[in-house]
Amino acid sequence: MCQIRNGLKELGVQTLGHMAYGIRPSMRRKGYAYEASKIMLEKLKTRGVSEVVVCHYSENEISPKVIKKLGFNYRNSVVSKVTGKRLNVIQKLYKESVYG
Repeated sequence: MCQIRNGLKELGVQTLGHMAYGIRPSMRRKGYAYEASKIMLEKLKTRGVSEVVVCHYSENEISPKVIKKLGFNYRNSVVSKVTGKRLNVIQKLYKESVYG
């Protein structure tokens, strides 16, 4: 499952991020999350999103590796108002020339 979220309000950016994926446990560690994320990033770029934010729960051990491989940088941590769990917020910035 992959999801692109654009048009988010600031709270959504801080707690949901612009994209999400879920990989069935039996299919993990095969590169699907990375490949799906690359496609979602390209779609966001073509939609004019200049700052892509992704979030993951701090206990998630796999997503940070995928996110780092994609070139994202840690921004901050917040506590989810829904779950009460700590979320790490990571961002990737694109220069204007990417779109033109």
